[in-house]
Amino acid sequence: MGKVVSSFELSLNRRPLGQTLANWLYSELRAAILDGRLKPNIKLPASRDFARRYKGSRGTVVSVFERLQDEGYLSSHVGDGTWVNPKVRPDNSVRRASAELPVYVRRIVSEYKKPRPFVNSGSGLAAA
Repeated sequence: MGKVVSSFELSLNRRPLGQTLANWLYSELRAAILDGRLKPNIKLPASRDFARRYKGSRGTVVSVFERLQDEGYLSSHVGDGTWVNPKVRPDNSVRRASAELPVYVRRIVSEYKKPRPFVNSGSGLAAA
């Protein structure tokens, strides 16, 4: 199946005060993919155009695209652009999988060691 090229028209929710552009773009694009507003194989605008449209830096947009690509929502190839991954389907199974904690959070949680209770170290301090 060939890729579908379309003009990029997607209305995003207003950015909440205090939320970074990167977090807002990530959340909005991810939600649009999972909700089916961004269909599989749809080409996203170039990062420069995307940055200009949302008044941010190209670096911010690239980092958002890379994060979404790392999580399997987007595909990109140099010279070919960035596309919504055709394997992502807006259905309940995708929603359940996306509700899992990201890999880096699971790693941190798995390495967490519960602190030991405070034990009087015999420092000579008397309790009041």
